[in-house]
Amino acid sequence: MKGRLNQNLGLKAISLVAAFIIWLLVVNISQPEITAYQTLDIEVENADKLTSADKTYTMDTRTVRVSYHVRSPQRSSVTADNFRAYVNLADYSITGAVPVYVDVDESVQGLISDVTLNPMVVHVDTEDIQRKRFDITTSTTGRTMEGYMAGEISVSPDYVYVIGPVSEVGQISEVGIEVNVAEANSALSGKAPVVFYDANGNEISVDDRISLSQTEISYELPVYRIKSLSVVANAEGTPAEGYMLESVDSSPSFVDVYGDEETLSKYSSITIPEEELSINGAATTVTRSLDITPYLPEGLRLAQPGTEVTIAARIRRQPQVTAATDETDETDSEVLIGTGAEEEEPTETQEGEGTGETLPEEPSAAASQHESAGASQTGASQEEPREGESREAGTHGETASSE
Repeated sequence: MKGRLNQNLGLKAISLVAAFIIWLLVVNISQPEITAYQTLDIEVENADKLTSADKTYTMDTRTVRVSYHVRSPQRSSVTADNFRAYVNLADYSITGAVPVYVDVDESVQGLISDVTLNPMVVHVDTEDIQRKRFDITTSTTGRTMEGYMAGEISVSPDYVYVIGPVSEVGQISEVGIEVNVAEANSALSGKAPVVFYDANGNEISVDDRISLSQTEISYELPVYRIKSLSVVANAEGTPAEGYMLESVDSSPSFVDVYGDEETLSKYSSITIPEEELSINGAATTVTRSLDITPYLPEGLRLAQPGTEVTIAARIRRQPQVTAATDETDETDSEVLIGTGAEEEEPTETQEGEGTGETLPEEPSAAASQHESAGASQTGASQEEPREGESREAGTHGETASSE
């Protein structure tokens, strides 16, 4: 068997070459047709027929496949650019089915035949268009340089209109811009693109059918220096009897504020009016917590909004009088009483009526006391003077008796 295969090898090779040459001749002479394909984007005509009625539309497909017959030698001469596929929305009906048409370039019309499309019909869905106004919200990203605070962003315009299908516009809850303030220590300005947010505040992307009245928003952002101001508090009224106001303190004792340089330079403290804390009749510490915002100087704002300050009026009992002071007061009283007993009242005289005689005045209470003391001492010659009585009292008594 092997021997037979190896016989006449040269003749066999010549036969194969001859067969291939004959095949080439047949192909070149007959030019057989083949089926070729192109994928095209579908263009839309008369879309204003729907948009003018405040409608928008979607198609279930945006591409179509074109097939055609072409002779094999001309296959490379036909490209996708030689075709144009489109739909005409003037053909739209309640069923939503719209036929797809194809135009063939004149330059290849003689080279191809049997042009077909897949699909031949597309389904068009329509939806109402909504035009809704949104106020521009603002937010910042990054952190300013330490010791500085970003102020409020001003924008122009402060609103935009969003136009699109109801289903798409309904997913948008906020429209705003974001400004990067990283390491800023001076005012910023510029333009920022519009950003969309859902009901949870998350940034979302929107359908390409959504359009805006303005896609960029101009902004200006002041950046202020932060300064710490002390908190000064007072109290009004009088504590309970026996008590006194020791001090009025605040916690925190300093708060951070920001504002323009001219305003910051004018202030070093924030004063809370005394009428905010009454100590009338108080015998213990009186405290109150309040929002310090209403007491900020005009032009300044809190670096941390909503800061609460607690003010406390500390009340304590007044110091008691010491025992040594009481004894000294009693001694002084005794000395004054004794001195009053020893002094004699001067004797006053009155002129007698018609006689010209001088009448003795009625003895004073002190003199009577002295006389009684003298008489008692004379009548009891054996008795010693009692403790506490002075000898002067007896002498005064004798004098009074002789008189």
